[in-house]
Amino acid sequence: MQKAITVFFSLAALLFFNACHTAKPSIGTTSDIIEGSKTLYQYKWELAQLQGQAIPAGNAKIPYLQFAEGQPNKVFGNTGCNNLNGSVTILDSKAIKFSPLATTRMACIDGNNEAPFLEAIGQADNYIIVNNQLSLNNGSKNVAKFNGIIMAK
Repeated sequence: MQKAITVFFSLAALLFFNACHTAKPSIGTTSDIIEGSKTLYQYKWELAQLQGQAIPAGNAKIPYLQFAEGQPNKVFGNTGCNNLNGSVTILDSKAIKFSPLATTRMACIDGNNEAPFLEAIGQADNYIIVNNQLSLNNGSKNVAKFNGIIMAK
């Protein structure tokens, strides 16, 4: 009888402690985010189109974005005139959100696409990469396209 009572209380304690344990929701970890967006970190992304308009060849400095490898929430680049850097959140393999980016304040010549470039980045809420081309989108509307340039290691 003593053994049955011991087994009963042991099982009751096990059930009690197991019932008190709640499963934590699964969210993307930093390693999941990096793995799900690994291609972002492999290229320097040079601007090819902005709001559907091709960027003319021969621009003195091509605007670009670069996602900092080893720092999954950092982005830096150039607007074609000023350097930029800031934070980016990649929620899954397609959702993206740029925090307001800091830029240097050099005087830019007329015809520079800096303001529309920064506006497009701020509007982006998702992305897709096809054939080494990064498309930043707002919903289903493309706001900027970039060509991937392989970075030297």
